Amino acid sequence: MKPIVAIILFFHITVTFSQSTYPKNDSVIADSIYTIQGSKFSINNLKCYWQYDVSTHPNPENPGFNIQIHHQNLVRVLTGEILFSTDNAVDNSNYYNLYHRSKSLKTAEEYNLISSDINNDSYCDYQVVTERAAAGANTSYATFLYDPKIKRFKYSELFSGANVVYESDKNRISTFLKGSVLEYFFEYINLKEASDEIEFSEQIHQLGDSITYKKLVNNQVVKLKKTVTDASGNFHHLLERN
Repeated sequence: MKPIVAIILFFHITVTFSQSTYPKNDSVIADSIYTIQGSKFSINNLKCYWQYDVSTHPNPENPGFNIQIHHQNLVRVLTGEILFSTDNAVDNSNYYNLYHRSKSLKTAEEYNLISSDINNDSYCDYQVVTERAAAGANTSYATFLYDPKIKRFKYSELFSGANVVYESDKNRISTFLKGSVLEYFFEYINLKEASDEIEFSEQIHQLGDSITYKKLVNNQVVKLKKTVTDASGNFHHLLERN
């Protein structure tokens, strides 16, 4: 499963419009906070909508983009429960400092979220984009996995990080970061069979064709190897789960 890099919500969205609340145009006061309610849609067989606490600000360069988001909740229509909040353990200040269109918030056209099945359990999860660096090569996410038992989304440190990929056949989570020119940092978190407990992790530092490999158990280095990439420029033969 590869992470999706778009920031648009694609999963089970309907185009049914719900009621939204606005101050009248002649009574908008900068920095006053009010609520916008997004259109209803279904996710994991639950009918929901996004609720935003926003304020309106003058934006002469692009007047249509004048809404600043301060907080957003995913609300279940049937019960009014909050299933997910982007403020949970997430520094979302970069996104919140952007200006948005009220129409986009009402119709779910654009989000700071990625919606997909992150851990391959047939349920839709959410990733919040928390940082973009290295010209977009290093995109970090805070991941919230859906728990069908409680019908809510729970923050997962394991599945959070930069450029996260989960390989269910190996029960392995990988991340990578781009450093300087021709420099990359990879980490492979190998979970125990049918479990979300870490068995061991592997770290790869690649600089050109030079490779430093480390295996860690309980955060202790148990294997260290310096080598080079193979003829095809690959290092995956070093990984234990291949």
